[in-house]
Amino acid sequence: MSGVPPFPHQSMPLATPPPQRASGWGKWLVIVAIVFGLGFFGMFATCLYIGIAMPDTKVLPGRQLPSKYKTQIDKLGILEPGERIEFFYSDGFLDIEEGFYLLTDRRVVIYSKEFDDPVLLIPFEDIEEADADFSDTWLEDSWINLTLAHGSYASFPASTEGGGDRKMFAALEKRIGSPDP
Repeated sequence: MSGVPPFPHQSMPLATPPPQRASGWGKWLVIVAIVFGLGFFGMFATCLYIGIAMPDTKVLPGRQLPSKYKTQIDKLGILEPGERIEFFYSDGFLDIEEGFYLLTDRRVVIYSKEFDDPVLLIPFEDIEEADADFSDTWLEDSWINLTLAHGSYASFPASTEGGGDRKMFAALEKRIGSPDP
């Protein structure tokens, strides 16, 4: 009776086969898929953030200026009480404070973090002449150039998108009474 189980109605447990393991290639494919998936998600999230944070790429009339930009400008203390923004343009990548340009009802404002003094305020009466180098492509901004009463010069970019550069320049000419370029 040594080889017979004690109870004939019970059988000995059968050994279960080991679980199937993924082949070496299968593991690498899963890892590569995860890495590419995370990379794609990271790039998508970055592009989404840039799209949300990036300033508008065109010259904006003052009445279309987003309140978040107006709040930033107000915090910088650039505008005088009652001064009204007529045109705004920023060439900043993620933040308008990297560089923005205003035409108000009183003056031209040029702001750049790269300057020693980041803000340049130019009253209309200090501008002797204005001209523009208009770009024919959307890839490059136009440049508005100012000759100032002190014998100095200033210039700032303006986007060609939607003709904003020409509208901003026309409004500036009207304010200072310059002849057409």
